[in-house]
Order: sequence, then C-alpha cells, then structure tokens
Amino acid sequence: MQENKDLEIIIPTFNRSGILKQTLQNLLNSPVRNCQITILDNNSTDDTCSYIQTLLSNYSNLRYIRNRYNLGLAGNFCKGMMLPTKKYFWLISDDTLLDFTHWEELQKALQQDFDVLLTLNYYQVTGCKNVTDKANIILMLIWMFSGIFKTELLSDDIILKALTDIYTVHPQIPLIAKAVTRENIYIPKYSITKPQTNIEIKEGKKYSFNRNDKFFHFRISQPMNFLPGFLNAVESIEDQKLKKECINLIFKYKIVKYSRTHFRQNPYHKVTFCDTLLLLPLRQKFSFLMCALRYYLSCLFLR
Repeated sequence: MQENKDLEIIIPTFNRSGILKQTLQNLLNSPVRNCQITILDNNSTDDTCSYIQTLLSNYSNLRYIRNRYNLGLAGNFCKGMMLPTKKYFWLISDDTLLDFTHWEELQKALQQDFDVLLTLNYYQVTGCKNVTDKANIILMLIWMFSGIFKTELLSDDIILKALTDIYTVHPQIPLIAKAVTRENIYIPKYSITKPQTNIEIKEGKKYSFNRNDKFFHFRISQPMNFLPGFLNAVESIEDQKLKKECINLIFKYKIVKYSRTHFRQNPYHKVTFCDTLLLLPLRQKFSFLMCALRYYLSCLFLR
C-alpha cells in the first residue's frame, strides 16, 4: 500500500466529538491512515481535546492544534488553509462521510500533478455532461471536502482574499476559482465523500459560520446566509462571464430556491437583504423581491 506522503488531511472541528470520532476512525482504518492528519479544534468545550490526546500516543501522523479563541466556522476553515506543507491538502469537515472503496483511482491521480482532484462524481451530482462547465465545478467545490487541492495554489493574495471573505461564510471561493480557471482538474468515476445530514449538536449549540455574535463588528455578518455570502464571495472571481454563470446557476439548486420556506428558515438581516438585492442580476432581483414580499405579507396576515 502506498504511503500517501504527498497528501495531508485537515479537519476543522468544534464541539462535535461524537461525529469527529466516527470520521477519525474511518480515516485511521482506511488507505489514507498514514497521511498526516491535522485536527484543528476551534476551542471546543466538550471532550474533543481529551479524546484526541488518547490518540496522539498511538498515531505519530496525527497533529492536534487547539485555537486559543473560537474563530467561527469560516474563520477556522480559513486557518486550515494556512497549514498545508505537503504537495496536496484535503480540507474536510468533521461530519464528512467517507467511502474509500474506490480510493485507488484518486491515489493514482495524485501522481499526475492535477491542480485539484474532485472527490465526488461530477456527472452524477450535477447531471452535467460537459466537464468544461466551470460554474458547476465551483459550486460543487464550495463544500471543501469535495476536492483535494494542490498546495502551491495557496499564495499571499489567495490567503488575504480568504481572510477578507470570512464574513461571506465562503472564504474558500478565491482558492476554488483559481484552481478551476487553470482547467487542470481530475474528475473521478466514483464518489468517495458526502456530507452528513441532520447532525445533532449537544446542548443545543448552533454551529454557525460567523458565531452569530450579538456585537459582531460588521453588521452585514449578523446573520450571514448562503446566498448573500455567496454573492459577495464570487465578487473575487475576475472572469465576469464565469461570475455571472455562477450566480445564474445557484438559482437552479434548491438550496437557494426562493419560497416561503427559504425565507422562514433563513431570516435576512436588513443589511444582508439590501446587499443581496444590489448584487443580483435584474431578473433575479425581481424574483427575490416577489418571494420576499409574499413571505412578509403572509407573516403580517398570520399574526
């Protein structure tokens, strides 16, 4: 079995020791068990620290970094982007489901100098037959576990943009856009990852992107939802055509399909509402306003 010396895995986590244990056990009993694995603990208050300490003496390839302060999910992911030292890095969430049945395919691809290797079956997930559809690939890679990136893509300007974009909840988009526009992407035949769903967090704590602090410095970040964050983050994409394609594409996915359910589950702060409206193309502006109007009128009459 190959040692995977060119790959390191980074796992940001916070107060989810139960699901983290499952993910680590999966990794430590897989073909990548000899990779350097870094657990980036966002100052957890549960038993994450004590659990990791029990593993460190048995696994020399494990590294444990505990933040002195809670940086928020997006901030912790951003810090994770500053840590890689190997040729490739794989930034996965602590709730990523892993199936290494077809890992050998990616193992071989790691030797071929691609800029990014997808860990999801692109054609199956997107339904798109055209591999040159960059917008679809960007949307897929928003979930960082969906790609293994070449470390040399990280640079001063990418990290600076990521730090600047923490408030958007999508600080990874500058890196993703850079990788995708270079068009050196490996598309696997089989998926080896998918996210967990319906994760229960102890003590009712919400795992937020920006900590939802009451006195967060930027009002636009209280709270920040998927759509306004995405619209702000894609501003870093220099290719205007690609930027427009990304914005148009997200309206095809249920995650931002405008309905009463969307607005009920994603209450908009007045600043993020206006920001979203300004950033949307004209056609989407009308759709956004009409759906918002229907929702808020229904709230008024149902009181």
